[in-house]
Amino acid sequence: MVAIATVAGAIMEAGEIADAIKKMTDLIPRAADDLTEKFRWMTVVVRNETQFKLTHTSSYFDSGRFWASPAGVMQPFESEEFSVCSKDGSIDTGVAGGIRLKVELKEMDESLFVGVGFARPAIGRRKASVIFHAKSGRVARDAHGAITTHTMQRNSRDLTGINRHGDSVDFDLLGVSSPGQGTTVTLTQRIR
Repeated sequence: MVAIATVAGAIMEAGEIADAIKKMTDLIPRAADDLTEKFRWMTVVVRNETQFKLTHTSSYFDSGRFWASPAGVMQPFESEEFSVCSKDGSIDTGVAGGIRLKVELKEMDESLFVGVGFARPAIGRRKASVIFHAKSGRVARDAHGAITTHTMQRNSRDLTGINRHGDSVDFDLLGVSSPGQGTTVTLTQRIR
């Protein structure tokens, strides 16, 4: 059975979402020279293609650390970047972990959390993941546990809101993670 969550407030229509996404501009910035001198490092760009704010609420590291932490709050239709690297003085270790983002669904009784996993192991290829959870629990750790070298696609549970015309609108969030030198995780709001 699929849990349906209800969102109060005006849900954007599909055309409005598409127009807002088209206006997004982001480049994969060049990594800082002192970051690239680390044994293992990676940058992660999170593209928020939704009308909702995303709040960074926790992080988990199996190894390594942040070079540049995620922003506290990511605005709708914006991109943010964070960087991770192996710990200073570590020998033959990489970086692996995850972050938890809370989707700020206005006036909603339930919550929606996004986990973004990442890894740049000492040996092997870069990995990434994206997952959705209804509870905050171990989202960052679970995202780390789901990392893969391949592009990953996940859907949130179905959500229901009201548009500006007073009509009920069903939607979900699509998460796509693409590991690489500039790992990208994209969250897109989809009208059903």
